[in-house]
Amino acid sequence: LQVDAFLSHSWRDDHNAKWAALENWATHFQQKHNASPVLWLDKACIDQQNVQQHLACLPIFLSGCKELLIVAGPTYVHRLWCVMEVFTFIYMGGDASTCS
Repeated sequence: LQVDAFLSHSWRDDHNAKWAALENWATHFQQKHNASPVLWLDKACIDQQNVQQHLACLPIFLSGCKELLIVAGPTYVHRLWCVMEVFTFIYMGGDASTCS
């Protein structure tokens, strides 16, 4: 299963604003592709009791995604995990055309 987008966000940012941005992106995706998007979401895809071990798998998680969906709020650039996601995605061959 190819994942359409890896959702990159800061858990500290406003959840209502992030949800609105995600809904908007998903609506546009569905209109363009005539299908609902498949997202990689950290809370659902990483064992929250063993985050450190899964951090080493970040390149694998990102390489399985067509796009990096960045839902950035005020704290996004200050969160090391978020910066690592962007860096890893670019390092693995992603570019600005595959970031939303």
